[in-house]
Amino acid sequence: MQEADRSSQDQHVVMVSRAPQKCTGVLHGVADLEAKTFHEEGLGDCEIGGTQHCVSELSRTNDLLKQEFAERERAEQALRKSIELSEQKYFAPSLDLAALLSNEKRFAEAEPVARRSIELDQNAWNGHYELARALVGLNRMDAAEKSALEARTRNPNFPQLHLLLANIHIRKHEPNALLEDIDTYLKLDPNGPMSSQARQMREQVQRDLASAQSKSAPVPPKP
Repeated sequence: MQEADRSSQDQHVVMVSRAPQKCTGVLHGVADLEAKTFHEEGLGDCEIGGTQHCVSELSRTNDLLKQEFAERERAEQALRKSIELSEQKYFAPSLDLAALLSNEKRFAEAEPVARRSIELDQNAWNGHYELARALVGLNRMDAAEKSALEARTRNPNFPQLHLLLANIHIRKHEPNALLEDIDTYLKLDPNGPMSSQARQMREQVQRDLASAQSKSAPVPPKP
């Protein structure tokens, strides 16, 4: 079980919002964040170092991306082989494969694998978590919320789960539930990688709610 827990704990959710009535949510995996940072740093070095340095940086980036893709491909093959040899009787490889597929945004493939992991261990919180991730990717928010709440019942102390719920509540336009998700995340992981963005979002949602409340307040009658 510890191995399965580790496979889920390296997933991060990034929240993007406007006003609560128009906000949207997007998911990014750790690889997306790292790739963005790497490319930004590489381009900066490229501009400083000139054309030859630029070619070298782009070549290095390309080599790293190829290596990362090959490693993911090998990992997927190994997990599928493990599932096949075990006749789909073990929880961990199904869970890890569901996580890998969602990381690659192959959500339609991830969903049945996550469901199979739940069949193998209904009490494991991370099976429900991975199913919720896949369902968010498929834009099935009601089902995703149900799965995420199942995961929360079993493990309320996993910070990224509350970020996942925040993304769901962004897309469902439920600002009060969103604030609860953010507050819980910050309580569990006040210095986490998403804490700064979570605080900014909380301030934005609070301002939007206050503005909406002031606009809906009755106008006092003139004397």
